[in-house]
This record gives sequence, C-alpha cells and structure tokens, in this order.
Amino acid sequence: MGVDFFPGFATFIDQNSIEVDGNTLHGDTFIIATGSKAKHLHSIDHSGGNVMTAKEIFSLKKLPKSMTIIGAGAIGVEFAYFFNALGTRVTLLEAKENILPNEDVEVSQWMHKVLKRKKVDIQTDTMAAEIDDEYILVSIGVEGNSSGFGLKKIGIEIGSNNHIIVDKNGKTNLDNIYAVGDVIGPPWLAHVSSSEGLYVVEHIAKLSPKKIDYDCVPACTYSKPEIGSIGLSQKILDERGIDYKVVKSFFNANGKAVASDSTEGFIKILVSDKNQILGAHIIGSNATEMISEFSLAMSNNLSVENILDSIHPHPTFSEAIFETLMQLR
Repeated sequence: MGVDFFPGFATFIDQNSIEVDGNTLHGDTFIIATGSKAKHLHSIDHSGGNVMTAKEIFSLKKLPKSMTIIGAGAIGVEFAYFFNALGTRVTLLEAKENILPNEDVEVSQWMHKVLKRKKVDIQTDTMAAEIDDEYILVSIGVEGNSSGFGLKKIGIEIGSNNHIIVDKNGKTNLDNIYAVGDVIGPPWLAHVSSSEGLYVVEHIAKLSPKKIDYDCVPACTYSKPEIGSIGLSQKILDERGIDYKVVKSFFNANGKAVASDSTEGFIKILVSDKNQILGAHIIGSNATEMISEFSLAMSNNLSVENILDSIHPHPTFSEAIFETLMQLR
C-alpha cells in the first residue's frame, strides 16, 4: 500500500475531518504525533536575541565566548559539554541538588566531576533570576505541542503541561483519535515515540501488540563520557522498599577501554533477590550502545544467568557487562 503525503499545517474540523492548508481530508482514524516544544522561564526576558531554547541555539552564526545554561538535565549537560569542547566559557545552573537529577546519584556526581575538570562552572540548588551573559540557553524541559490544531474545539482532553490525555492504548477520549510521543507526556524520547507509534498502529489493526513497559525504557545522554540508563535507581528502589543487590565495575579494568584510552566511568547494575535486573546505569565510552543489552534482557525477563550463559566477545566494552555480573556467581 502507498502512503499519501500532504505537507502543511493540519487543523481538526470535526472528529473525522482535518484541513491542511485549505484541503479537507477525511478519515476513520487519526494519530496525533505533534511532539513537544521547549518551556520558557518566566523570570527571564525571552524577547532579546540572546535567550534561546535548544532548537533556537542552532541558528547561532558565531561561537559564543560565554554562555549560561539554565537546567542541567540531559539536554543542558549535552550542550554544556558541546560548547565547552569548542572553547565557550560555560556556566551550568540546576535548581535541584544534582545535575542530571533523573539519573543515578553516582552517575550524576561522576559527570559533575568530569565537567568541573573541564572548567564548566556548575551551580546546583540554584534558581535562575536575572542573568547577565552573552548568551543564555534555557533547557528546563518541554510541554506538549497541542495548541493550534483544533483539539479543544472537537473536545479532546488536554491535561497538565499541555499534554494530551490518553489511555493505555494511546487512545484519547474520542474513540477514533489516538496520540503518541512527546505530546502525551514523559518520557520525552524519540525512541519511545517510535515505539508508541508502532504500538498504536498495530493496536488499530487489531494485531494484539505487546504493551510498552515504561520501566524498561533506555535513556541516553550524548556527552563525553556518554550516559546510558534503564530501569530503577537505588533511590527509587529504597523508596519502594524493594530488596536489591548492587554490582559495579570500572572501565579502567576493561581491556578495550584501556587500549582506546577511554577508561572514564563505570557500570552499575541493580539486581533483585531472584537475580532479575531491576536497573542498569552506565557512564563511559559507548554507554549509549551498551544499554541496549539491558533493554533486551529486561524486556524479555531474562535473568542474570541468561546473560552469563551468553558469550561476550573480547576485547569489547560490552564484555564489562558480563564481568560485572560475574560478581554474583
């Protein structure tokens, strides 16, 4: 079957019709995938050309001498690393106690030390007010891109942060309209959006797809060193009263890391009393590639023994996963 493509801006006329730049299209089922947009910080004047979001910053014509980044989540840390590597003097502000507040505390602290060594000025527990700097990047999160499409006019429910409210199958309060990706809320990750899109299409086609397990979603930070994480952190496990074991190894003991002069970082794996992986947290070279092994294992309920029964090639970064779990034998 072919796909008819209509570029343009779409607005709902009613539950079964949209208008795209003057053309009316009818359909039995619709999927909304309009993504998200960056939040603005009300305490900062965004009218000047020096205050930007992660999208607008790519329009810069020259490399800034200095930059203040507000928000030290994944996007803030990635840009802090990027501009610091190019020679910009970077100040990184975070309202919470640690940078990368959604990551394992030890991972956050390690990245903090790395950025400090690179002369990034990091200020945590800090709220941004008036800032005098050449350029300011606001990276405090996103909100659903749900305005301007006629959604409220046809009665689609919009929740907090402008996210479209959906059920477990991605269906809105209107039976024939679905929504996927950033517009329905966290986790705001491209690979999650793709998975939700595939799930909803298969659900509409009555193919009985497997439900997405949001406890098994890998998250990545593309800095140097890289960060890859999946599952639960120690903090969450402690809050939920779940028993667990911790195994950890450092990349300075990995042959491939030593040979490639990439020994920064570690692997930390959290395991249940039944030898199931509850979470994995990696900071180091190739972390964003290595985390996929944990995604495969956790999504298929594979045990530690299942991983240890598989042969990992040597020398590789990924064999560090095997060697770390060997501590449990």
